[in-house]
Amino acid sequence: MPDLEMVEVVFEMESEAVFEARIYKKEPDVLALISAYDWDVNIAYAVLMAESGGSARAYNPEWHVGCQGSIGLFQIACLHEADPSLLFDGAYNVRRAYEIYQQLGWKPWGAYTDGRYLEYL
Repeated sequence: MPDLEMVEVVFEMESEAVFEARIYKKEPDVLALISAYDWDVNIAYAVLMAESGGSARAYNPEWHVGCQGSIGLFQIACLHEADPSLLFDGAYNVRRAYEIYQQLGWKPWGAYTDGRYLEYL
């Protein structure tokens, strides 16, 4: 995992609102959340950082079958959740990510399949 450093992330929402955040890599709360589950914590952390920059408020408006958006720490596609607004809660997002991971491995995360997660290992 990378050393503690600050990164600035800007997310543009569909409504043209902009969310800016200063995020600290290796944030203890994020590590505590992902460490609660039986998966490789280093890979989970790397995927999370590559997907959202560590922001629970991250939102990608990309279209999925039947819904629009990938949300939260693990950028979970709205099609995986009946109430996508729940995915903005960090603890809930990590729990859903783990449930998806148990069924499908890391395949649903583009940051894993395209190798972007490797930057955070």
